Amino acid sequence: MTRFFVLIVLMHCSSVSIAQQRAVMQIQTGQVKNTISPNLHGIFFEEISHGGEGGLYAEMIQNRGFEESRIPPGAVLENGMLNPNPDKKPHYNLNGRASNFRLPWPVKTELPYWKLQASEGADIQLSLSKENPLTEATPQSAAIAIKKLATDGKYFFINDGFWGFYAR
Repeated sequence: MTRFFVLIVLMHCSSVSIAQQRAVMQIQTGQVKNTISPNLHGIFFEEISHGGEGGLYAEMIQNRGFEESRIPPGAVLENGMLNPNPDKKPHYNLNGRASNFRLPWPVKTELPYWKLQASEGADIQLSLSKENPLTEATPQSAAIAIKKLATDGKYFFINDGFWGFYAR
């Protein structure tokens, strides 16, 4: 039994001494080990569970460019479903099998994820504007028309944000 105990202690001490060794990394800038094919270009970003869109700053605001209500070019809205390729039926998946691929389109307003909270007696309207676009890529903005304010009111333009982030 004593030999077994001594063996366990020695094994533990040797693993601790190995774990305490210093790691060394050498970078050899004069050697090319791997090259990238000249046929590859562009970038790939797989956005899973709003990992990219739900960042920590402005990315926490849903529909911050007021573009969520725009149907993508080439797609058609049919019975609440987005058909990304209406001219080519059926669609084909990667395995070459026919697929009737469609996406649910949850957008119900022209300003999804945005709302106005105003005191009673105020007359304020929200709309989507295409006048004086910021850029060609983001041609829409929110327009707030204030016709009447309540004397003791509070007014908020609220964004639902991602998973609990709330901006007003």
